[in-house]
Amino acid sequence: MGLNVKKAKRCGLLHDVGKADDQEAEGHHSEIGADLCSRYQESSEVVEAIRLHHEEDLNNATPYAVVLYAANSLSSNRPGARKEVLETYVKR
Repeated sequence: MGLNVKKAKRCGLLHDVGKADDQEAEGHHSEIGADLCSRYQESSEVVEAIRLHHEEDLNNATPYAVVLYAANSLSSNRPGARKEVLETYVKR
């Protein structure tokens, strides 16, 4: 895809940073995280990827946003990723 690996890793590292502040601020953690990163002069590609990492319509998104969305979806759907009962995990 020709993406900058360092920037892609940065997207992955920062994509849920809004969860750390969502008790204080109103809104979805992706918006909170994108706004926070924007305030600290993060690149626009990283900010957009953070903002869109839960978005279903990625038609006009940067490739970083699409890759982050896909990685986040794969990660969140793996066994044990969400809170689940130990019995269910073992059974699976």
